[in-house]
Amino acid sequence: LVRYAPACMNPARLSRFVTASLLLALIVVGAYISADISQFSVPITLSSLFVILAALFLPPVWTAGVIALYLILGAVGLPVFAGGATGIEVLFGPIGGRFAGYLPGAVAASLLSGQTLRRGDPKRYQGPPTEPRRDHGWKRDALAGAAFILIGWSTAVTWFAYFTGTAPWSTEATELILPLGADVAKVVGAILVARQFRPHPEVEHSRVDQDEETDKGQNDDTLASPTGASTPAPSGSPESA
Repeated sequence: LVRYAPACMNPARLSRFVTASLLLALIVVGAYISADISQFSVPITLSSLFVILAALFLPPVWTAGVIALYLILGAVGLPVFAGGATGIEVLFGPIGGRFAGYLPGAVAASLLSGQTLRRGDPKRYQGPPTEPRRDHGWKRDALAGAAFILIGWSTAVTWFAYFTGTAPWSTEATELILPLGADVAKVVGAILVARQFRPHPEVEHSRVDQDEETDKGQNDDTLASPTGASTPAPSGSPESA
């Protein structure tokens, strides 16, 4: 799809759009893969796995768009939350902070993982072609995952305490962080997947350079021949003989 995209479309942006759409679909599907454990206040789902994947693959603006669209779909009545739950009452209920924490947590993870340095838009990168961006290191991805967990669960605990009128350090509120081990495992899995399938900086860098050269060549051809056809020589000229 990306390779055979029309000339009027930027392949890098089309690739990013396809990635964002796929991750949004996986977040919805992950909500149905859940485990309800009696001693946990919230179900354990695979949605957070694909949320952190979105942060590791997409820039912050695109990550925020994917998460915001997911929350909007659930708020307007589509069954996209854990176990098929739906409605704005889920978001503004005691465990709604789990979903509310997705947005700031994922955006922070995208920033920390260095997605702002990814050259999807040529105008955002001013470095020479011989000096590619630094690769995303394990430390950067691990820091992004830690930020996602910290922001997400602190938001969930604070949200629960506000809506139930209890203190954030109360037993009821702190029970929300019992599935923390599952989230750590999902973050580790997401980092492994991202390291395996995320485009290497030099590969993406050269691909965007080729797109720019192709666009430039097409523009030069258009300027040289606006009508797309050569002008025939007069019948009496030497060229026509």
